[in-house]
Parts: sequence; structure tokens; C-alpha cells
Amino acid sequence: MTVHKGRVKSLGAHNQVTSGWVKDVLSWSNRNPSHQGATPANTCVTGKVYHSQRLSDPPEQPWVIISHDGEILTAHCRCQAGLGETCSHVAALLFTVEATVRIRDSTTVTQKPAYWNMPNSKEVAYLPAHKIDFTSAATKKKLLDSSINGERQTKAKASSRTRPDETSDGEFQTFCEKIAFSSSGVKPVMLSLVAMRVITRVHQAPTVGGRLS
Repeated sequence: MTVHKGRVKSLGAHNQVTSGWVKDVLSWSNRNPSHQGATPANTCVTGKVYHSQRLSDPPEQPWVIISHDGEILTAHCRCQAGLGETCSHVAALLFTVEATVRIRDSTTVTQKPAYWNMPNSKEVAYLPAHKIDFTSAATKKKLLDSSINGERQTKAKASSRTRPDETSDGEFQTFCEKIAFSSSGVKPVMLSLVAMRVITRVHQAPTVGGRLS
């Protein structure tokens, strides 16, 4: 299958595939296998590409027509960029087809194609920051390629950092005193949060029977 690798990468198609937003990929060929010596067929491939930032929006439905020798004859998508037959949704669909063919041609230890290696996302869960996967799209692609090729994946060890000593109350007060008496004469904003440096405003409300001014 012929596809411009630079365009696929620049449009972020790898990120859409490795994040699991390409689903329901279907193909149809116009060749009748019962006819001997029939003309090599073209294949139409369709799919749905969901929006990672707008899950409630309907997915884009790009489609491509591929010749029997893998040449991309035409492509289309309903998005604004897809009207020019080149967009990230079309590229993501092509990349999914490429990865699926590679999985088909490869075998696992069970001698069965490892189709379970293809990423799949159903929803974006709300998680604490320390549980969110911040792996880059490039790294995810490398992991997917390694998984398809049957290579053993090794997780990089997190670098160990020395935790700084906690600041005592006395050290914090000393720091506030130093910046409070700076030569600029301007009160730092952060001192508005320190009780000893907050200047409260007093408003005198009229009392019952008092004179209103």
C-alpha cells in the first residue's frame, strides 16, 4: 500500500490509531471470485474515526479505494480537510489497514494473528494525574510495532529523584520577611496569602437609630 509517511506523521494519524479512535473498519471488493481471469479488483475500505476531545460528536467516516497492487486511487472524508482527499482521518484509516495487514502476515506463539494488539478506546475515563498515560504518540507507535513484530517490550524505568527537605515554619516566615522589606517598595502578591501581612479593610455599617451618611 502506497502512502506518504511524512503526511501521515504530520497529520497526527499515528496518534489517532495508537490511541484507539479508529473503529468499525470494513472492506468491499468488486471482483467476483467465481469468474476466472477476472480483472484485478479494487477494494473500498471504510471506517469510523472518533474525536478524542469531543466524544459526543458523531465520528468521521473516511473511505479510500485501493487498487490490487496497493496504490491509493482516491479517498474522501466529510471533514473540511477531507474535501481535498487528504486529512488525518483518511491517513489514520490507511495506517490502520497497514497495521492490520502486518498483523495478518505475522504470527504469535499460538500461530494465530495477534489482532488483539490493535488499540481500542471506548471512552476517556476521569483519572488522577498520576494514573494518566502521558506516553507520546511516537512511543506508542514504537510499542505497537514491537508488539506486531513479536518483540519483547521493556518498560523504561522512571528516573529516581531526591525529594527536597520540607521547609519549616520558621524558614518560611524568614523568607516572607526578606521579600516584604525589599528595596522596590512593592508588596509581593504572595504575601496577600500570609496572615501576618494581610491588611484587612474595615467597613463601618450604620447601626439601628444611627445617622446614615
